[in-house]
Amino acid sequence: MSTIALSEIAAVIGLLPLSIAAIRGQLQRPILFWLLLAVAAIGPISVVWQMMHAQWQAGLVASLWLSIAATLPLYAVVAAANRQAIRLSALLAPYLLLVALLATLADWFARTEPAMLTSIPWFAAHILLAVGSYALLTITAVAALAVVLQERAMKGHRRDWASERLPSVSASEKLQQHLLWIAAILMAAALATGAANEFLETGSFLLLTHKILLSCLAFLVIVVFLVLHQATGLRGRLAARWLLTGYLLLTLAYPGVKFVRDILLS
Repeated sequence: MSTIALSEIAAVIGLLPLSIAAIRGQLQRPILFWLLLAVAAIGPISVVWQMMHAQWQAGLVASLWLSIAATLPLYAVVAAANRQAIRLSALLAPYLLLVALLATLADWFARTEPAMLTSIPWFAAHILLAVGSYALLTITAVAALAVVLQERAMKGHRRDWASERLPSVSASEKLQQHLLWIAAILMAAALATGAANEFLETGSFLLLTHKILLSCLAFLVIVVFLVLHQATGLRGRLAARWLLTGYLLLTLAYPGVKFVRDILLS
């Protein structure tokens, strides 16, 4: 078994304590949350470093681990700025654990594809912005899902797992709005730097590939939602559905296209 495969297994194991503690509602003590979050983040960051320190990898497996490695540190920043975000770990940690399991499984089937860096400064800026926007939108989508689950519990006039573990509807909505504005700005910059990189390499600004088309659709959905929210105060489950749709489109554009290319068509 390769060193990277062992690191992937260790990273999955490192995500387990945070996921279990969050699901069981055992993160009331901040010191425990920060300790488990640090343990969870070390593994994915180590995997990404081993995969990419010599050469950039553009394949599905590397992209999945990179998304996890970017999401956890950004989530730490969000949780430090807003203590209510700690409660989102009940959804975020299991989701990232699932992604890590899928990445480990995909490593047995997916082919790797090193990328040729012909315009390094623009490429590096584009990757940083794209990964950052996807990681922020992941946290935003989790906050939107928390709104859906909390409103469902409130509509049923019952206290269930969601009402006990997740932030309140108002706290989740406030988080998703603040994060979505930042994610939208990063997405716009990512699309711009991607167009600049494409122009330097091919002379064309944007080729309408599946990835570009889905990314632009995701950005359009997010922009339309922000406009509607400002104009009409759109919120609640309807707003959450808009956000989750945007996240789904971006997921199809980022790891989704790589899944088709590296596994289904390989």
